[in-house]
Amino acid sequence: MSLPFEDRFKVRVPEPRPVYLGVDSLVHRCKRKWVERKFQVERLMERAATIVAVSEQLDASDDALRARLEELRFEYRETLEPDSELVDAILAHVCELSFRTVGMRPYPVQLVGAIVIHDGALAEMATGEGKSLSSAVAAILMASAGKPVHVLTSNDYLAQRDAEEMTPLFEGCGLRVGFVTGDTPHPERSQAYVPEVVYTTGKELLGDYLRDRIKIGKKGDDLSRAIVHTLMPNRSEQDGLALRGLYAVIIDEADSVLVDEAVTPLIISVPQENMTLEGATLAAYQGAKELKKDEHYTINWQYREVVWTQKGREKVREIAATLPTIWQGTERSKELLNLALQAREMFIKDEHYVVLDGKIVLLDTLTGRLTPLKNLSIGLHQALEAKEEVAISAPTKTLAKMSYQRFFRLFTKIGGMSGTVKEAGGEFWSIYHMPFVRIPTHRPIQRKELPWRFFLTSESKLSAIVEEVKSIHATGQPLLIGTRTVHMSETLAEKFQQAGLEYEVLNAVRHEEEARIVADGGKKNALTIATNMAGRGTDIKLQEGVVKLGGLFVISVEPQDSARVDRQLFGRSGRQGDPGSVLIYASLEDALFVRILPRFVVTSFKSFCSAHTYKASWFLRRVVTFLQQVSEHRSAKQRLAILRSDDWLDKHLSLPGG
Repeated sequence: MSLPFEDRFKVRVPEPRPVYLGVDSLVHRCKRKWVERKFQVERLMERAATIVAVSEQLDASDDALRARLEELRFEYRETLEPDSELVDAILAHVCELSFRTVGMRPYPVQLVGAIVIHDGALAEMATGEGKSLSSAVAAILMASAGKPVHVLTSNDYLAQRDAEEMTPLFEGCGLRVGFVTGDTPHPERSQAYVPEVVYTTGKELLGDYLRDRIKIGKKGDDLSRAIVHTLMPNRSEQDGLALRGLYAVIIDEADSVLVDEAVTPLIISVPQENMTLEGATLAAYQGAKELKKDEHYTINWQYREVVWTQKGREKVREIAATLPTIWQGTERSKELLNLALQAREMFIKDEHYVVLDGKIVLLDTLTGRLTPLKNLSIGLHQALEAKEEVAISAPTKTLAKMSYQRFFRLFTKIGGMSGTVKEAGGEFWSIYHMPFVRIPTHRPIQRKELPWRFFLTSESKLSAIVEEVKSIHATGQPLLIGTRTVHMSETLAEKFQQAGLEYEVLNAVRHEEEARIVADGGKKNALTIATNMAGRGTDIKLQEGVVKLGGLFVISVEPQDSARVDRQLFGRSGRQGDPGSVLIYASLEDALFVRILPRFVVTSFKSFCSAHTYKASWFLRRVVTFLQQVSEHRSAKQRLAILRSDDWLDKHLSLPGG
């Protein structure tokens, strides 16, 4: 049975960290320099080396070490601001227990990562440097406060894998660990969150938080909860709340969770019947077939909106007469046709969504994974279903909504890590008050980054990739081919098959054997085609003898919208001092060029590159860098708009229980 203060902690809504504007923002940016001074890497490395040396001298029994660790953790709980001496003593015991339970004694760089995370900053650690162990050590340290600690990964697979791999360490330190994934039944989640440390994903944690706020409703004030807890303790135990409260969160792949996923808020909704919308959606999609691009409308890709021409507005009035009566008004008919055109022009099958079992399932374009519980906004999702001629689903009613920016600002302690933090360092500080610290690698990086190869057309690029792969594959060196979309991974698979190559495909549709494909990816003669599913957190271990062949060779089929995502893919190669090579192919027909640049600009680039082949590679490399910066700037503006909208809604229409 929980105590009254535990119940109060469970339902309280913390005050979010402020986001400063104007002059306050300038002062806050100056403060960042001052805060970063305490994270001097040289000093932290010396401190970590001392901790490792102390841990190696601990020769007491496992039980004695665990008992002493519990004493230190009790002292940590009783201290408002634990000093570095106490923290270092705890870390030394955790290091020794780590060696005895999982056979890994943290390297100094991994301990520096744990210290940085514990102190509320972001650790930029190169891929393959053992971030999983660093986060586990930091979680044990944070759990010393006696309050819940959540460790977030970029997907369900990694949450379960890391929790299971680190279970002996947590249990050896006297702590329980659990995990929550999309497959965890909701009635069982309250038990799944009981352990001191819980691994999960950002969307699962935020989703459970919002569902808890809905259940609490207006009964979240201290007096109401205290009365219920005193008079009916059993009822307060059976309120169905999942979380034990918000205190500490450690975010693996922090840029993915705090930046990439923050472009869209998380919404909890329920279906509601609306038969007129179903008929109107089908009629609108049929009517949209009469509309021609450039004649009746154009697409503004920067704002992802349909712009009507004068001819288009006249055509809309004609088509409106074919719609159900209540949808024939000028604005309503235009809105329906607008949605139909968005579904047709802006959402591409096997890039933004797939059709599985007669249903539209959206894809996370950054991770390449399915998001079966995610829908587009009302009307747009139904327009997509009409396009693919599948059953039209009922629209939904929003019950609760919150952005990731606001949610993570509620935590008392927040820390994280990633291999690609620098590009978004300013945003991490301004929104989450988190500086970042670049941590050196344990061994020198031996990865070779080969010159980019540019082509005028997509077809010539793919042909060159096939020839390159055949040449490398003949040597036995393992290859990982990274694609941006499911469609491209399947296209390459067909071309490899025609070339007589044996390969494995890992994408959102073929994901059942992910663990096996990843495990085999570092073997001799391995050839793996993968979407961004293989870009984050994937540890491809090299088979004995592969190092002599040059390690893993990574080929990217096209540059991504963000340079961070390219770097994540490159990080699968050359891990922990192993050799490796990376190579990017690009063409002027890639999505990055087509989506941002006007058609006449792309055409002029083709003419220039044809006439000046010796300058083409240098020129296009800089164009790609510019386009990636444009894309990231647009995404940042979207995140800022969502943040401001969320804060405004919270101020004027506070969430129940908030």
